[in-house]
Amino acid sequence: MPRKKAPKVSTPSKENAELLKKLQKELKEVQDLKEELTKQVGDVKRVSQDVFLSPGTSTNDRDRLEDKKQRMKEHLVTQTKVSIFIPLDKNEKPGEAFLPVTLNGYRYFIEKGKPQQVPQQVHDVAMNHLYNTQVALENPKYNISQADDDKRQALV
Repeated sequence: MPRKKAPKVSTPSKENAELLKKLQKELKEVQDLKEELTKQVGDVKRVSQDVFLSPGTSTNDRDRLEDKKQRMKEHLVTQTKVSIFIPLDKNEKPGEAFLPVTLNGYRYFIEKGKPQQVPQQVHDVAMNHLYNTQVALENPKYNISQADDDKRQALV
């Protein structure tokens, strides 16, 4: 029986080989970034849990708080979604700034500088926060930068 010839396999051109190497390098960088972000998110979750729970909190209390957080998360999923846009502060960069909204121990992060859909209750809390902040900034009684020298010294 005659031997069959192996099919010709084209070798990548020099440009394709360089492009492939570049893409593989970029993929590796993205995977490394994803790994680092996953680690950082885990660190943030651990720290945020510690903030809400004092060292003397019993296991039973921790379980109740976790249950409360889970119920809030499930409740938020059922709510109507509404549009929200939180502007970036002066020194913040898009994709790196978030407004945390905590409801019954469940923390929801709204990305600043990007319009998005959030549950109605999260929207209401965030807008209330922004409104109160604006009122405080516009009121010289609470704003040290607008207070006269005597009041500024008293506030410091």
